[in-house]
Amino acid sequence: MDNLQELTDHLKNPEKINTNILKKPIEFQGICYICKKEFIYESIPEKWGSPSKKQDFCSDKCKAKYKDDIYQEKLRLMPIKFRDIECDRKDLVRQGMDHSLFITGASGVGKTVLMAGVVKELLKAKKDKIEWISYPGFIMELQSMFRKEGENTPFDMAERIATYPGTLCIDDMGAEKMTAFVQQITYYIINYREMEMLHTLITSNFSLQQIDEQIDTRVSSRIAGMCKVIKLTGKDRRLEKENN
Repeated sequence: MDNLQELTDHLKNPEKINTNILKKPIEFQGICYICKKEFIYESIPEKWGSPSKKQDFCSDKCKAKYKDDIYQEKLRLMPIKFRDIECDRKDLVRQGMDHSLFITGASGVGKTVLMAGVVKELLKAKKDKIEWISYPGFIMELQSMFRKEGENTPFDMAERIATYPGTLCIDDMGAEKMTAFVQQITYYIINYREMEMLHTLITSNFSLQQIDEQIDTRVSSRIAGMCKVIKLTGKDRRLEKENN
């Protein structure tokens, strides 16, 4: 009787067995996502006859092209000018992947190229939650919202940028005309990201001392606490290209 009860209990709660190990791979026909050619591949069939591991590419070449197409699409978050320029400061790029950076220097020394280099490596590492803003353009857009009727206010937009959970890239901070409104918005964004320890990359022609004098002491203090400061020096690369 005990044996019969044990058997009954076992049948009610059978152990799950991976039946796939008892099956052999069979041939399936696929259509390549890239070149649209038909191809044959092998896979162990599921219960209803579909492949357990579906293949979408006929070759490694097509698979690599798909990955590159996805990468190029993601690069659209940054200005066209910087998508194909390679940054030669790999040491600084690596720092920017793990730490917030404040990249300062004169015009044309490669500040935005460096920030773009960090973004490219983040994308390759599948860290693709990235927001890129040109700060002067961002401020102009905020100011224009005062003249428009709509549900969203300038402060709603500023909040979205400040609280962005991924990497925030702020290009050309300090180039905009400084007003009390700009000071308020800039402090709000930088303070929030410093307090929440959110990954932030900033480029500026201003040094921290100039930000202290021209924008706000609190802003320069928060940037210093949040970012590694990278000062780039050298000649204006744009002028060198024109002369050559």
